[in-house]
Amino acid sequence: MALELGAGEVFAAARRIEPYIRRTPLERCFALEDEVGCGPIYFKLENQQRTRSFKIRGALNRVLSLSEEERRRGIVTASSGNHGQGVAVAASLAGVKATVVVPEVTPAVKIREARRWGAEVVKAGADFDAAEKKAWELVRELGGTFVHPCIDPGVMAGQGTVGLEIVEELPVVATVIVPVGGGGLAGGIGMLIKAVCPKVKIVGVQAASSPALYESFRAGRIVYCPVGETLAEGLAGNAYEETFPLIRRVVDEMVVVSEEEIARAMAWLALKAGQVVEGAGAVGVAALLCGKLSLEKGPSVFILSGGNVDAATLRRIVVQEGAAVSAG
Repeated sequence: MALELGAGEVFAAARRIEPYIRRTPLERCFALEDEVGCGPIYFKLENQQRTRSFKIRGALNRVLSLSEEERRRGIVTASSGNHGQGVAVAASLAGVKATVVVPEVTPAVKIREARRWGAEVVKAGADFDAAEKKAWELVRELGGTFVHPCIDPGVMAGQGTVGLEIVEELPVVATVIVPVGGGGLAGGIGMLIKAVCPKVKIVGVQAASSPALYESFRAGRIVYCPVGETLAEGLAGNAYEETFPLIRRVVDEMVVVSEEEIARAMAWLALKAGQVVEGAGAVGVAALLCGKLSLEKGPSVFILSGGNVDAATLRRIVVQEGAAVSAG
């Protein structure tokens, strides 16, 4: 069944989660404008959000909306890491027991932070799809409520608050570039922005190593794709029947970027913009730097969706890509 979501639900989510989140900066990036020769370009710095990811928005909105019976039963989720952290924080604030299932490849920093907030973390499988399967098994076994990162309307409404903050602060925005995995962020942002500023162009960017939503978008139907290893592990996984109709309606264009392009963008953001951004958060900038985006006339906003990257991974990328970034 297709997921239904309205702007009113995003406005309600904004009021519900406002005491617990940061209204993240919307900052102009002159360095990127100079690099690509166009602008104005802004970053929505969700890498500076509490838990260093936008995911806490949707998790908080859903968990704070639980009934008393659901709170007693506890919650279960599957996550590539950032949603799990958000659920862990939300559950701690609400006094709810949380179990988070993550793939084996999830960065240690994301697992550590989820556990720090009291969640039980279970590793299962090589990718998000395998972790999600295990999470559903635990729901049946434990009787808890599944807080899904992509196909839960309450979660998506919370993610849509990113878009609400953008149009409140920059009502003349022309293009918004959003990282895309399962589509929860793009769907929430796109729905809200199209409702209040219908002429704004929404561009989704996905990793070529896990391009299911990109391929589905092109085909006009759900397409299954193998999930490969990627620096943007937060975007890895397949598309959902529940969110695909919304994505087709609110996203105007989809782009994919390679692992090399993601790595260069992560290094560029660290060295030229002073921003620590994980692979999933860097895909939009990657698409611009490699010439795969044509921006509309007027301000563009890139969602830097998260900053949870292991220090060793970021150090390696900066060392490998630093010379090329400096030369560029």
